[in-house]
Amino acid sequence: MGIGRIISIYKNYLGDNENALKFINESLELDKNAGDKERYARTMNQQADIKASQGDYQKALEICNQTLEIARSTKNKNLEADTFRNMASIYELLGNYDLSAKTYKQALQIYRQIPDKPFELMLLPLIANLYMTKEDYPEAIHYYNQTLSLSKEQNNDRFQTLGLMGLARIYELQKDFPNALKNAEILLALSQKLGDKYSEIGAMNLIGIIHKSKGDYKESLNFHRKALLQSKAMGLLKTEAQSLNNISVTHSLEKEYQQAIDTLNEELQFYTKRIKGY
Repeated sequence: MGIGRIISIYKNYLGDNENALKFINESLELDKNAGDKERYARTMNQQADIKASQGDYQKALEICNQTLEIARSTKNKNLEADTFRNMASIYELLGNYDLSAKTYKQALQIYRQIPDKPFELMLLPLIANLYMTKEDYPEAIHYYNQTLSLSKEQNNDRFQTLGLMGLARIYELQKDFPNALKNAEILLALSQKLGDKYSEIGAMNLIGIIHKSKGDYKESLNFHRKALLQSKAMGLLKTEAQSLNNISVTHSLEKEYQQAIDTLNEELQFYTKRIKGY
């Protein structure tokens, strides 16, 4: 097994950053001795990721700037774009959304010049989500629409569902309920076609939230209950808890307080069982 794979396992699957850093330092030494600048820079990007996850954002940015210098000196456009993407995510964590958006767009411009459609597609919803965080909904809609368009062109169903869900959520926040429901219902149909139960449950709960926002509590409960039944059937604990909470909130809004309490008790029993492990 290569060092890169070991690093990935420690970092992405075990969450063991200390051991990941140990192997990163070993890899950096090997790359340096081999004179492989590009591989060295990519390993540095992994190092920056871990430093950012540990909250050492300044160090992470310093590493990214070093990587950027290598990318430019070797004329490696993919590496340059990847480094901009890393830097943008760090700026986002720091709450510097304007600089994050600017840096994401630098990465996007390079991916489009290369071109690298898969990485362009991966980047678009990140930019859209950033604008949604900023509550700049027109820009968020713009980038989610681009996500949807490119995902269809690339026949990428996963990113198509991301685009649809993002659009539905933004339209719901803007109280544009017809467009919110339109995108959520397309998402539900696509999820059912793909056999993606997790996405299907997410779409059901999203439709329930949209109906709740427009004051149609009966339809809201209908979709949240469907999501709950599907969650229980699939053994999806996270969405089961989400569905129970959505049902309780809807009962409260409809002034059905006893039903709200009953659902909260069911939710409490659910968490008690999870804590006790049965």
